[in-house]
Amino acid sequence: MAGYNESRFKSMTIPHPKRILALDVHPLSFGFVVFEGHDRLLDWGVRSFRHGVNAVKTPMSRKLARLFDEYKPDVLLLKEPGNRISRCMNMIATLAAANHIRLCTISGESIKRTLPQRIQNKHQMAQAVADHFPLLSSYVPPKRKPWKGEHYRTSVFEAAALGLTYFASRPLATE
Repeated sequence: MAGYNESRFKSMTIPHPKRILALDVHPLSFGFVVFEGHDRLLDWGVRSFRHGVNAVKTPMSRKLARLFDEYKPDVLLLKEPGNRISRCMNMIATLAAANHIRLCTISGESIKRTLPQRIQNKHQMAQAVADHFPLLSSYVPPKRKPWKGEHYRTSVFEAAALGLTYFASRPLATE
């Protein structure tokens, strides 16, 4: 093959994509998205850990540990908790440290700056995320009526927005 320089090809470094786990944590559930690189989704979903009469038998810590074991993320993304740090966030940080996973928090303002300016509510945010990741388009929750609670799948799109913000703030070469 003319012009082929084997030594030059071997010296090129093609970075392996980082595996990122983004979590949107709520008091009784969390939404998650697993990224491999900036444009590939491996998995997404919502895990519940309710208490009381409708209690889920597996606690949050065990559900997170399963995600860590299955996907072995390099980085764990969380939205900044605001003024107070809850027990839940402390547990997540401890579990991440025990699994040698770097924890990265992202502010709500950073997410707003990353997403298009036209976004005014969570439904529009979910649409914007689905535009970026067509795989998620069939999971976009219906627009919320004022008298209804937030749809549980909204948490998946908030986690995906964390991932988009993380990758937007870093050059692709470092992945």
